[in-house]
Amino acid sequence: MLKIALPAGKSLEARTSELFTEARITIDRKGSMHEVAFPDYPSLSAGYFLKPRRIPLLVEEGDFDIGITGVDFVLESGADVEICAELSYSRSTGDSTLGVLFAQEDDTADSPSDVPDGSIILSEYPNLTRKFLEGYGKRVVVVESPGSAEAEVPLKYRFGVALSETGKSLRENRLKPIGTVFKSSTVLIANKEVLTAPVAAKAVHVLKLILCGVLEARGRTMFTMNVPTEVLAEVLRILPSLRSPTVAPLAGGQFASVSTVMRMNEVNGFIPSLLELGAEGFVTTPISSVIQSW
Repeated sequence: MLKIALPAGKSLEARTSELFTEARITIDRKGSMHEVAFPDYPSLSAGYFLKPRRIPLLVEEGDFDIGITGVDFVLESGADVEICAELSYSRSTGDSTLGVLFAQEDDTADSPSDVPDGSIILSEYPNLTRKFLEGYGKRVVVVESPGSAEAEVPLKYRFGVALSETGKSLRENRLKPIGTVFKSSTVLIANKEVLTAPVAAKAVHVLKLILCGVLEARGRTMFTMNVPTEVLAEVLRILPSLRSPTVAPLAGGQFASVSTVMRMNEVNGFIPSLLELGAEGFVTTPISSVIQSW
C-alpha cells in the first residue's frame, strides 16, 4: 500500500533498522543494497534505502508515499511534506542534533554577530545558513559543502556550518561553535496528497503509532509487586503510572498484585518506601511498546 524511503548511510540507517526490528517489522533486503520488502507488514508495499538528503523532495514529488529522514533535510530542501511524527533518535544518539556555525578555536568571533560582512562560509546547509545570517543582517558568501566541513574549514575558510551531535568532530579539528543555526531530529514524513486518501492516511497513522510506541517504551519497565491490602491505597497513591496501576487480588485476600509501567531509572528510588509500607516480591519486566491511545 505505502512506498517508503528509508535513510541510508552511517548510523542513521542502523538505528532506523533497529527501530523496525523492535517494532516487529521485518526489513528484507532481497539481496539488494537499496531495495527492500516488508514480508510481515502488508501496509508497506515497497521500500528503498536512499541518501536522507534526497528523501524530502522524493516524498513531495510522489516517488514515495512516506519517508524517514532528518528535519534538517526537510528544512534545507524546502520540500512541502507533512511531518507526521518526531522519532526520538538521531544519527548516533537518542537526542536531537544541532546545526552549528563554527570557527577556529583562536578566532576572535564568538557569536553570529561577529561574522564580518563578505565572509565566505562553507556550509552543508547553504539555504538554512543564508537565512540564519540574514536574521543578523549579515551579507555573506555561502559555499556548499558535500560533507565534512569541519575538516575543510581549518584549511581554507574562516567559518563553517555542519551538523553536530556530541561536538567531538569540532574539538578534534580545534573548532568552536559560535551559533546554533537549527535544531534537528529524525522525522516520519508523508506526501500531503497521500494523506487525503482515508485508507492510506490510516495506514500512515498506524505505522506512526507502532514506531512511536517502541520509542516510548525505551527506558520503561513493567514494575510488579505484592502489596498487603491494608496499605494498598497508600501504595497506589505514590506509584507513577500511565493511567493507573493494575490491581489483582491474590488468593487468601491478604495481598494484591500491583503492576505499573514506569521509567526504569525511577524504580530503585521507590523500592525503600514500598518496602517500608510492607510491599514485597518486586519484579521488573521489559516492555517493547507503549501505545496509549489512537
